[in-house]
Amino acid sequence: VKVMVPPFVAQDEKVIINTEAMEYSERA
Repeated sequence: VKVMVPPFVAQDEKVIINTEAMEYSERA
């Protein structure tokens, strides 16, 4: 699943994704 995240979030960094909005939610 690809989502748009802020540049400060590493591509391999685990993040909590709001699957309904399909957008950056918060850092895991």
